[in-house]
Amino acid sequence: MAAGSQRYLTAIIGTVILCAIAVYLHITNFGMHEPHNAFLRFSLKNHVSGDHPVAGILKRFCGNAVLISAQDSGFGTSLVEYAYQLMVKNTDKNEQMLPNFRRSRALRISA
Repeated sequence: MAAGSQRYLTAIIGTVILCAIAVYLHITNFGMHEPHNAFLRFSLKNHVSGDHPVAGILKRFCGNAVLISAQDSGFGTSLVEYAYQLMVKNTDKNEQMLPNFRRSRALRISA
């Protein structure tokens, strides 16, 4: 519309701004879907805090860990069921991750 009304400077500035926005969205990967390659379920006696060993294990072996569910078991116990979607950094080291979870005594791995 700016070019049709002979406002060329406005048309050029608008085009440059739209192109800058498009380049920014491309560089920041806006809207990109990050697939997950693993699913982890486990139970804990209490809720996970930031200094819990589980958080450290997930940081060490996973590039991304998304908590999708945390709920009390509802059977009169203090167990909390957790479910995570994981993006494992190196799938060759999957065999090392499970023993690290088993060493965490508060953890019970779900089958």
